[in-house]
Amino acid sequence: MKTINTVPRTHYFHSTCWHDMPERDAKIYKHKMSLLDLSAPEYQNLNFKLVKFPVEGNSISFIECPDFDADTEPVVGRVLTISLDIHAKSHFKIRTYNNHVYHKKYLFVNEGYRGFDFWCDRKYNQNMEIAMQNLGIDKRRIGNKKYWESIRPIVLKKSLELTFGR
Repeated sequence: MKTINTVPRTHYFHSTCWHDMPERDAKIYKHKMSLLDLSAPEYQNLNFKLVKFPVEGNSISFIECPDFDADTEPVVGRVLTISLDIHAKSHFKIRTYNNHVYHKKYLFVNEGYRGFDFWCDRKYNQNMEIAMQNLGIDKRRIGNKKYWESIRPIVLKKSLELTFGR
């Protein structure tokens, strides 16, 4: 059941892996999907790849990540957040981010996922992790696209040096 990317107090799943979610999350996911009228104009052309559950939160988010399969650090696109609180003023919100990136995308999927090479992505991320540690990179900031793009060449170069020597 290795489909959970757990960021502190939050679970992320690839949308194809909902059947491997913990029972509570799977029930909420199936229920919310049944309530969504994806034919409504505001949902047209949305292509959700990821699902986000705050562990103690009262919402579920469906996240677009257009280049999830192609990019090693895919950009977060539009996010549809649905409140689970029946007393909330707004139950649905769509936001566009495009300034955040995801890392370790292999943690979002099963080993058999066919959208990208699971094992190559895992090895790439392990090498990048070691390089970041070696360089003393502040990993709390690497989700910011602009910051990541500014340090990625340095981290990648260090990763290659550590893997293949100088």
